[in-house]
Amino acid sequence: MKSTSYQYKIFAAVVESGHLSTAAQSMHVAPSTISKQLSKLEATLKVKLIDRSTKSIAITPLGELFYQRCKAILNSIEDAENELLENNQLAEGKLHLSFSSILLKTPFMALLQEFASCHPNIKFDLSVSDEAVNLLDLKVDFAIRIGELHDSNLVAIPLGHSKLVFCASQEYLHKWGVPALKSLLTRRDLIIPSYIPLTTLATLLKADKDTSIELQTNKNSFHSCNDEPALHDAACSGLGVCLTFDITVLRAIEDGRLVQLFTDQSFPGRDVHLIYHRRDYMPKNMQLFKAFIKQRFSQRLLNRLIVQ
Repeated sequence: MKSTSYQYKIFAAVVESGHLSTAAQSMHVAPSTISKQLSKLEATLKVKLIDRSTKSIAITPLGELFYQRCKAILNSIEDAENELLENNQLAEGKLHLSFSSILLKTPFMALLQEFASCHPNIKFDLSVSDEAVNLLDLKVDFAIRIGELHDSNLVAIPLGHSKLVFCASQEYLHKWGVPALKSLLTRRDLIIPSYIPLTTLATLLKADKDTSIELQTNKNSFHSCNDEPALHDAACSGLGVCLTFDITVLRAIEDGRLVQLFTDQSFPGRDVHLIYHRRDYMPKNMQLFKAFIKQRFSQRLLNRLIVQ
């Protein structure tokens, strides 16, 4: 007796829901059907996949391994079905995007509006997060992040490079003058992003051979903020000098709300990536957005930085 894709779906539903009854609801069948099909699958494979000896269930180590392969097979089947269904159809549906708060102070929203104008049948579901997210679990189509990629199951397309910069408001500079770089790093009015670990910032600032500066790793020595728009507003209000990525302060520098300091020095930075899960088939709405953002992100957000 061979296992079936239906049994795979049931097994995956049980693992993902954590309960037989919940899996039964999601599959629109009776709990007894779930239990029966799961037992048949285990009998066929001659392996215990789910420990059902208590009221709760627990996936076995072999079950966890099988689930990963099972999920890949089910995703492949779903992609093949979607490819057939979407062939010769108009681009439509909802795109689930996750992006860093760093982009909230950039023309990124204007880019989304530009894309939506060209494809009115495609809608966005937007999520703002600076954390690494599980794209499959959260059903995220694309994520845009600054920094390195550590998950080999994901595809990361570089969109450009953003450097660290120091900025302050006109009000701050009028009151305190332009500080020397080394003295600034020992003062208590520096504002740093807390969503980037302090040790990482220190490492970044040491990475550039042309910049022989060190950042203290005492978190009580500086102002910190876990939200990029708030950090931006704090600097504009004159609270202190902010250390942030150039992409976030471009418009504030252009309209005079912030002044970039130490322009004669080049500070290191991080690459901006478009991230998505590796898949055999990509729906048309995702294909269109991927092509659009690869071309327009750099033109709209980063090339303006290069020109300055």
